[in-house]
Amino acid sequence: MSIQSKELTDEEKYFLLQLSYVDLVSAVDYQERNLTILQALNSAKAVRTEDKDQIERIDALLKSYPELIRKHGGLEDIRIIGYENHNQHGDVTHQTRTGFVGYALEDASGDRGFLYRGSEMESWVDWTDNAESGITGASMQVRQANEFFEKYSQDEGGRPLDGISYSLYGHSKGNNLASEVFVNHLDLDINAYSVNGQPIYWFDLTEEQKAALRGESYQFIIHEGDFVSGLGYVDYVDTVVNLKEQFHERIGESGWNVFMDPHGLTTIEFNEAGGFASTQDPDILSRQLVNAGVTVLIVSSRNLYKLFTNQADFGMWKDMGMASYHFVIDSMKVLWKAAWNSEPMERIKTVVRNALSDAKTWFVEHWERFSDWFDSFASSVKSFFSGFFGGASSPTLPEVMTVDTGMLRRLASRLQAVQVKIDSVDRRLDRLAGMADLEDKLSYYWLGLRVGYDYELKRCADYLVQTADRIDDCERMIVQRAYS
Repeated sequence: MSIQSKELTDEEKYFLLQLSYVDLVSAVDYQERNLTILQALNSAKAVRTEDKDQIERIDALLKSYPELIRKHGGLEDIRIIGYENHNQHGDVTHQTRTGFVGYALEDASGDRGFLYRGSEMESWVDWTDNAESGITGASMQVRQANEFFEKYSQDEGGRPLDGISYSLYGHSKGNNLASEVFVNHLDLDINAYSVNGQPIYWFDLTEEQKAALRGESYQFIIHEGDFVSGLGYVDYVDTVVNLKEQFHERIGESGWNVFMDPHGLTTIEFNEAGGFASTQDPDILSRQLVNAGVTVLIVSSRNLYKLFTNQADFGMWKDMGMASYHFVIDSMKVLWKAAWNSEPMERIKTVVRNALSDAKTWFVEHWERFSDWFDSFASSVKSFFSGFFGGASSPTLPEVMTVDTGMLRRLASRLQAVQVKIDSVDRRLDRLAGMADLEDKLSYYWLGLRVGYDYELKRCADYLVQTADRIDDCERMIVQRAYS
């Protein structure tokens, strides 16, 4: 029983994400009361009697909770130790209403979890905050999410907790907040779990933060057909979950169901083990195409107003240049992969593979014939010289020819190691070009043209390896014939 995301099933994690949309009682001191999830739900139900949507949501969770405990038991010991609600149902005034809602949880071992709520349809402040965080990477809710985490990740004296694992959960807008907290606290033992998340603003992140989002500590789950997860630059999708209903079944009374239903948390199914019932691999090609378009859209939105307010500056043109750079690179990736996987290219690859296979078969057959002819020719030459010297002994020649094929392979490995170092330098130059100012990019690109894949090194290494293989094959063939 743990709040750690790596120890809970996907079904339990979805329960927590749905819990984040329940309006608890703001007046309760959760750190003092240390309520279980079941107690907090019953407490909220007692005061939300006039809110039909909240009552339906709470009843659904109360109904599923016992079965979830019976099947998996991971949530039974979890306590709610912190809660903040800055939406219309929270303890806020009109001036302090930001839409932020956060939950702090703790399990029996002291590990802590944080739930961040997504946007609510009736909350205008949520949507303005979405736009601000999506275009600039900063907003009031982002600041509040970080402050909320820091408040409950410390002891009463304000000191960081030792030996504690932290898990962040967020759906939709909640992922945007959880992601910001995640990348700002990589020095901790921290994990994040996102479903249909609004992506974090990508273009201000460090290389370390980008690598963390692509790593095992961060999970980015999307549903088939979800559109919110495409509203930003994302190259780190882990799993695409198939919906339990087909496209034509989701249309219903309103065509909007087709677009909105995939974004929800109740449109997928789980298996008996608590995992997803049906998944598919991410469509990397489509994702890169979306990334290219979103990059231009976000950066243009961020800077376009400057053109109309006479505030255009070098920083704006730098951002626009960076957007164009990403657009060109991602578009080239898409075109290359599309061409490489196209039907004509598949036919060409099939023809080449068949030709290479036929050439290999022909070579093997003719090599055996050549070996037989060479043995016969060598025997004839030996007999000729023996007769020429009148039966005298032939010139002394070594009976064994020794070739160290291991040395050949080691030399090939050294050449390959040199190529690896060249590739490493080339990748670093690419990363430097990505981070460099616009006026410095040309220098990096020019240098990159001179440092790259060296086909001459590859030919030399391949020659050494092939030579070693041929000699080993020849030796095996001779030994086999000697014993036959």
